[in-house]
Amino acid sequence: MTSVQLRRHVALLSARRFLAWLERAQPGEVLAYHRGLLAHDRARSDLTETERRYVARIADAAFEAAEQGHVYLVQRRHGPGDFSYLAIKAGGGVCRAAPPIRTTDLAAARLPSHPRRKDQPWRSPSLP
Repeated sequence: MTSVQLRRHVALLSARRFLAWLERAQPGEVLAYHRGLLAHDRARSDLTETERRYVARIADAAFEAAEQGHVYLVQRRHGPGDFSYLAIKAGGGVCRAAPPIRTTDLAAARLPSHPRRKDQPWRSPSLP
């Protein structure tokens, strides 16, 4: 396994500036709010505790805006361990996520109708 050398990155803007952008942005506008490897930069990295809290605040603000349907969150990969984290303003008010899949529906779709014998090869069940 190859080890990836992570670069030192911090949030590209503050949570306050992100929220200000969110209020004035037109649908389809894109804002880069972080560059690096967000999970690593939030948790254990060479960033100071203050910088990690700063990164966590902007990431939390972006995630909350996405949960409320105001933005779509996407990533652009530049290389190993190097991503731009982008917020895209949703169009036409609040975007709605697809309805959640009930785990009972998912389990029923994937379980075979009869047990497989050990000498038979496994086949992926077809989903409805």
